[in-house]
Amino acid sequence: MPRYLLRGRYTPRGLQGAVEEGFVSREAYIRQIAEVTNSTIEAVYWLFGDEHFLIFTEVPNEAVAVARTLATNLTGATEVTMTPVFSSEEMDAAVALMPQYQAPAA
Repeated sequence: MPRYLLRGRYTPRGLQGAVEEGFVSREAYIRQIAEVTNSTIEAVYWLFGDEHFLIFTEVPNEAVAVARTLATNLTGATEVTMTPVFSSEEMDAAVALMPQYQAPAA
């Protein structure tokens, strides 16, 4: 299954809600949503700074990843981006598929 790193930040309204709800409860809800979409959560981390959370997730396909991110962002309480992540074995498999490529002006 494809894996992603979700990076997100709360809007002030979203952060207030997370504080009121509690971060343990928020993580439990995030894991519940993952189950509904046949996904798994490897880890949830809370941050200070430009981003408020990191979530490592595995999803059945890219459409589910996009759907979860759209649903989250449309609430207006969060701004989430997703980045695909790969294992070392997957990277080696990709290297084996690399075509010959000539850079411009090379």
